Order: sequence, then C-alpha cells, then structure tokens
Amino acid sequence: MRRARLAAAVPALAVVLVAPSLEAQGTFRLVVDGVAESRERTAANETGGALVLMPRLEGEGLGEAQAFRIRVVSARDDTGRSLLPEEEAPARWEKSATGEGLRIRLASPARAATTATVTGTVELWAPGRDRGAEVVVPKALSRYGKPFASPGLKVAGVMLGLAPRDQVAEDALSITGRKQDLEKVLSVRVVASDGSEVVPLGARTGVVAGAETLELFFSEPPPADAALVFGLVTKKSLLSVPFELEDVPLP
Repeated sequence: MRRARLAAAVPALAVVLVAPSLEAQGTFRLVVDGVAESRERTAANETGGALVLMPRLEGEGLGEAQAFRIRVVSARDDTGRSLLPEEEAPARWEKSATGEGLRIRLASPARAATTATVTGTVELWAPGRDRGAEVVVPKALSRYGKPFASPGLKVAGVMLGLAPRDQVAEDALSITGRKQDLEKVLSVRVVASDGSEVVPLGARTGVVAGAETLELFFSEPPPADAALVFGLVTKKSLLSVPFELEDVPLP
C-alpha cells in the first residue's frame, strides 16, 4: 500500500543569497515552490517514504551562470530526525535554473513533524569567469585510442581521450577518462573545420572496455577534422553559495 501527499505551492518560502559575481547585482533567490511527501508500506510490513523539495533559482545575481547544482549538507525535521537519505544520490548539474535536476530528495520525516530545515550550497558554473574553463582540442578525432595532448586540459588537471574507433559505432564518439575528470566536463561541442557546430542527437555516460566514458551520438559520422571544445568546471568558474531553508512547512 502506498500513500502520497503533495503540498500546495509555497511562493513565500524564499532565501536571498549573495553570489560572488562579476556584476554589480550579486544576489539571487532560492525559492521552494512545493513540497511532496510519499509514504509506503511493503508486503513485509516495512515502512518507507521520501520527501522532495521543488526549488528554483531566480534573480540577476545568477549572472552568466550556465549550469546549476544544489548540494545538501544537513536536513532535519522539527522532531530532530535526520532527513539525509541512507544512500544519497550524487548532486547533478542542471542547465536550467528551474529544472527538475535541482530537486532536493530527502528521507521521510517523522509523522509528528510539521517543518524541516535544510542547509547546503548552491553551485553555479560561470565559464566566462575563467578562460581556462573552455578548452579547444583541434583535430581531436585523429587521436582515437589515445589521450589528448592538450595544454589546456593539462592545466585544468584533466586527462581525457577517445575510445578506439573499433569499440564505438561510426556515428558516435566515446570520450574516456577517470570518473573525477569526466565529472568536470559540463559541455562538449563538436566543431567542424568551417566553424559550424555538429550537434549530437544525445549523450550518455557509461563504461567501454573498462573505462569511464561520455558517449555522444550523431545522425552521421562527425567530420574527421573536427575539433572538440570542452566546457570544464574550474576553481574560478565554480561559485559556491551557502543556503539555509528554515522551517519548511511539511505536507
């Protein structure tokens, strides 16, 4: 048996944050529009559930940010119960300031609880703050099965390459690297020699021949002389702003 409850929108629940921005206006808001709670009981009579906060970011202080992420440090209801999940999923980057990827997923609160308090950080990726956040690898498709010899990647402390051609479909590219290196890659553009961009149909992460990969899929094989342009998370391009959502009403 499963029981679910959804709170009404709560537009008044907002926190003003200050971002270290290049612009004069360095503030933005973290707004929680809704809170959803679900509870369930299994056939073994075990109970479980989840609490989901639905936030969005807004304001001029977001500046030139191109990606957003919310990391939760602590979460408790007003009975003192920790709401951090036992197996917390990694926070993911979201290209939209209102995207579903920003949702905060927590454990179920106590039945007697009426509010919850959540603290953490909002992370903004602003590649315009750091020239090193964009790295161009010319004629990258000539190095299948080898790491890229790129000074820009080396400065960023990132080692990437392409999986061997015979391990990947002709209309795909498989970028390989260590997990911690691929996590720094927020965008990849394929640019032909005439300057036109070859837009992939989709992308996915996975494992090819035991190596972590980021695969890009195209409608036809990309040009052999194409360059790869990587958007990287660097120290200068990453802005981290702490937040506290206090006394969030529960459904």
